[in-house]
Amino acid sequence: MMSMPGSMRTHDEIHQARRLRRKLERRWRKSQLEIDRQAYVEQRNATNLLIEHSKQVYYKHEFQNADCKAIFKKVDGLLNKTTKQLPVHDSAKDLSNDFATYFNDKIKAIYLSLEDGLTDPNSEGSVPSSPSLSEFDLLSETDIRQMINKAAKKSCLLDPVPTWFLHENIDSFVPIITQIINGSLSTGIFPSS
Repeated sequence: MMSMPGSMRTHDEIHQARRLRRKLERRWRKSQLEIDRQAYVEQRNATNLLIEHSKQVYYKHEFQNADCKAIFKKVDGLLNKTTKQLPVHDSAKDLSNDFATYFNDKIKAIYLSLEDGLTDPNSEGSVPSSPSLSEFDLLSETDIRQMINKAAKKSCLLDPVPTWFLHENIDSFVPIITQIINGSLSTGIFPSS
């Protein structure tokens, strides 16, 4: 039960209402009579209203007398949002080193648990080698034409060539665009703009 300033009378009222509610519920469960059920339901509703009113008064009082920080703290408490607390530590440097050690050990354990064929995590070059992209297939003019035709017809003022213009003059642009793309793929040099 919340401690509310000046609410001793309300606290006693709620306590009495709950006792009566439990008493009526036991009577109804024992007798299974409709009149006992109705008496229990009425008392349950009255008790819930009394509790709800008491909470409203309490929170109204709490929020009226709180600064912004306290209000946010209370709302977080109502929403069951707990603030994240760091583990106990002597210095931030020690804590960060402990985190690094923990995660490093965890990664090593994961590597060790993986199937054979991976390199030892303690050795140099412990990351498994990934396939390299040393050669690209060149594109044909048909490939480029299909990509341009599939592109959206909308454009922006910042586009060097408006899309509608590119679509209208596709026969002129396709050989040039194909040459630029294939040149970039074969040399590995990509224009910056």
